[in-house]
Amino acid sequence: MSISNQAHELTKAKVSEQQKLMKSDAAKNYLKKQQLERSGVGNGFYRTQSRTADGQAPGTIQKADGRIRTIQDMVDYWYGFVPDYYANKSSKMSKQDDPVLSTTDGYRNAVYGSEVFYTVNHEANAFALLENRAWVKSGERTVTDFGHGVASGGEGENATIPDTDAPEIDQYEQDPKTIAHSFDVSQVKQLLADTQDDDLDDPFDWLRRYYGEGTEHQTGMGEHPKHINEQLLTAVDDAGNADNVLSLDQLISDQDETSILSNPTNANVYGFDRTSGEFESNVIDNAGNDQTFTIDLLDDAITQVKQNSGKNPVADDNYFFLTNHDTFQRIEEEVGGKERLEAVRATMGLNGVQTQPGDDVGITVQSYKDIPIFESVDVPQDGIGRVYLVDSSTMFMKTLLPTQFYDSGTEVNDDPYSIGRLGNQGLYVTIAETTTVSPASHAKIRDLV
Repeated sequence: MSISNQAHELTKAKVSEQQKLMKSDAAKNYLKKQQLERSGVGNGFYRTQSRTADGQAPGTIQKADGRIRTIQDMVDYWYGFVPDYYANKSSKMSKQDDPVLSTTDGYRNAVYGSEVFYTVNHEANAFALLENRAWVKSGERTVTDFGHGVASGGEGENATIPDTDAPEIDQYEQDPKTIAHSFDVSQVKQLLADTQDDDLDDPFDWLRRYYGEGTEHQTGMGEHPKHINEQLLTAVDDAGNADNVLSLDQLISDQDETSILSNPTNANVYGFDRTSGEFESNVIDNAGNDQTFTIDLLDDAITQVKQNSGKNPVADDNYFFLTNHDTFQRIEEEVGGKERLEAVRATMGLNGVQTQPGDDVGITVQSYKDIPIFESVDVPQDGIGRVYLVDSSTMFMKTLLPTQFYDSGTEVNDDPYSIGRLGNQGLYVTIAETTTVSPASHAKIRDLV
């Protein structure tokens, strides 16, 4: 069996084990207690603090029964119950790829000191902008056509009862994607850090922070979320790795765009054939040729969303624009002569992007027609960056395993046997998939110069 097949079988076994544990009385009792402590309202009910898996808005009253409904419930399970449950079990890790040894350049040097600065951009804005929802089901259903014909229903006097009909319903499923990054430090290297050598204070801890939440000098998040951000913002033409989470550029696509892609099937998502016009989103393109950016293109994107989904991005607080830094500069230049961008306050977290006009919280961002504009260096560029108009209520991350950190080794927990060598190893894992339940609610502008 190949290494990839072994990893696939191991992941299936782990997921099956966790599904059984989630349904156990011990897990439900723990979560019920957490739900009531977090936001109980009396009589055994609690108020949710993020959207449920079916999209119900925060503030819904639910019975505290220990079931995972929201991302907060899932975080309580993975970061509270699971560590306690497995407290007496050691981590199991075996693979090593690129160990940090005492001879590794840049990690132990007699002149450079322990502080580390960065010349790379660690922005992970798209990953922070999308709302997280607990993975409680793997499928979705959507209405794809009306039940009766256009403007139907008119009948003559004393007419017979018209024929019955029903709306067309399609269903599709998502497969969870596993994103993992590991690192290791030899025992000798870790011990040398405690001597008087000019070295990193704690190499293993520094790598843990570097890959996870980020160190004090990183420009954004750690490397693990940064790579997830890059996956989310991979251009549809380059999105050939089926093991990566789906990118916004793949999800926001249509039949016309597939005709200009070198690999049209890259635009197919959830089993839908975009080359046949299935699961259509809104794409403003120029057949792969350069088109000069104008502010009117933002208005066109808003109009297409209105026409094809019935939603109004200008009046709906769930919408935001996402683009690259160069296109944002063009937006500022173009708007200057007609109107001005308005500043709004916004926060980003488990519930995705939320704007709080008038509140002194979060960060200040510019907005166009009250739709906040965010920037990310990873947004695909043609001449300049593409522009996405995203509805965060129907585009979100469905999360099966929130980011977890596993470690083992000689200095970590006195257990070199679990990794089979004298060293220390760490592993970050996230299992999730990008999900949209309404492709017509989003728009993309491309081919910009």
